[in-house]
Amino acid sequence: MVDLIKRDGGIAGANLPAGIAFDIEDLILTRIFAMLNQFNMVIRLDHGIEEEEYEEVIEFHSTKRRGCWVLMWRDATGIFVQPVLGRRRRHASVAEALKSLLGKSRVPKARKAAVGKPPGGVTER
Repeated sequence: MVDLIKRDGGIAGANLPAGIAFDIEDLILTRIFAMLNQFNMVIRLDHGIEEEEYEEVIEFHSTKRRGCWVLMWRDATGIFVQPVLGRRRRHASVAEALKSLLGKSRVPKARKAAVGKPPGGVTER
């Protein structure tokens, strides 16, 4: 892996990796999702060789079990989610991808029922 930070605090310019990364807003949303659902979130750079573009991959780990539960990454066509045991699915946005995980996670029923309701549990009439 290329060291991106110089010892003097500057950024190494010559051999910066190239690739598509998640937007900061999407990373914040993903971190909140992980915290609310009691998952650990790990961001990794996955690439094969130096000339190849990297992929920023988000891993979700259960706090109760060892190992990765699901992977999420992106490319120019969309956001991909793949459970360790299961098929890869493409989504148009990170929010849509995270919403698709609600049925797969061990989210308490009360929290699932609260998804989409305004804060404080007040419903519109």
